[in-house]
Amino acid sequence: MVRSVFALALALLATTGCSNVGPNDNSRRDAQRAGAQEIPLDTAVTDAINFAGGDATDWKAFNVTEAGEYTMEFFFDNPIVNATIDLHNQYGERLESLTHNVNGPSDVMTVNLREVGTYYLRFNTTQYRSTYSLRVYQGRPTQANTPTEEPRPEFDRPI
Repeated sequence: MVRSVFALALALLATTGCSNVGPNDNSRRDAQRAGAQEIPLDTAVTDAINFAGGDATDWKAFNVTEAGEYTMEFFFDNPIVNATIDLHNQYGERLESLTHNVNGPSDVMTVNLREVGTYYLRFNTTQYRSTYSLRVYQGRPTQANTPTEEPRPEFDRPI
């Protein structure tokens, strides 16, 4: 009896897909700061993070050629993703940290970068997955820089 219960429990465990994937087992080079993907300023870049899929961390790098105020905009396809975004300088020191607001799809970080050089953004999720887009540009967010939702009347009709 005990053997059959144990065998049944073992079979059930094997068929439920017990995953041994670690948070970054399937990450590429961008799971570490040294492998950060370089992104151009004022250009939207898209990537994804996936905790259960083993790609929980992404690093991005951008170059600042002029000290001043810079804005980083982040948009998540899955608004409930548990994500944090950290800004690091070229020495690895964390300058700012932002926890994604799960009440909306987007977040904004504006910082005064006093040194010319390479800066790094670290995206990390502790739950869920999401495709995200980011854009870094010099200056403060303005209405002209903020994406707007275009009306789509074809989706306003009842089904």
